[in-house]
Amino acid sequence: KVFLYDTEANAWLQAAVSGPCKAPALQRASSTLVGEELHVFGGISGDDSKPTDALHVLDLRTMGWPVLRPGGYSPSARVGHAMASMRAGVFLSGGLEDSGAHTNTFATFDAASMVWEVPRFDGTAPGARVGHTLATIDGERVVLYGGASGGRPLSELCVLHCRTSYWEKASFGDVGGEPPPALVGHTVCHVDVSVQGQLAKDNIAYAGQKLLVF
Repeated sequence: KVFLYDTEANAWLQAAVSGPCKAPALQRASSTLVGEELHVFGGISGDDSKPTDALHVLDLRTMGWPVLRPGGYSPSARVGHAMASMRAGVFLSGGLEDSGAHTNTFATFDAASMVWEVPRFDGTAPGARVGHTLATIDGERVVLYGGASGGRPLSELCVLHCRTSYWEKASFGDVGGEPPPALVGHTVCHVDVSVQGQLAKDNIAYAGQKLLVF
């Protein structure tokens, strides 16, 4: 089932999904919005209770789940991974594979050509982890935070510069302020706080582009 929250009516609605395909029965999958299509990858399948490597797309214009036949490299089945939109496609990072191993693999999906690829990066890419988050900022940077590896929660903040495909790890001295604790299974949201809003009026430092972590 697909549920929608109407922010104006303050009410939950159940979407009427069209087409031959039903909404996939998944747990611990990850998703991201590319244009008017919601891309959903991985998670635990409700059919056999095992990790899946299937990619599903919900077309928000028709509220249908079209049948996909993606080409190229196919990421392994996994849970606890993270996804974000990057340019005209999907960026996927890490997770827990069916073998029980944490992975540090990355993959990109071109939504137009429907092809998976293995990207190449410079700099210091984040290591294997599960339960982390990704957020895209202005289409120019992807920010990775937290997760866990080897049973240890992580507080790393890593930034991918999309134009140069360069990873860098930010130190808290560079970031400034009191950082959040090491987090696993959290969520993030990129927001642009108006200087006219109450939050900025309370503290002007809150104005501008921010990542909410909770």
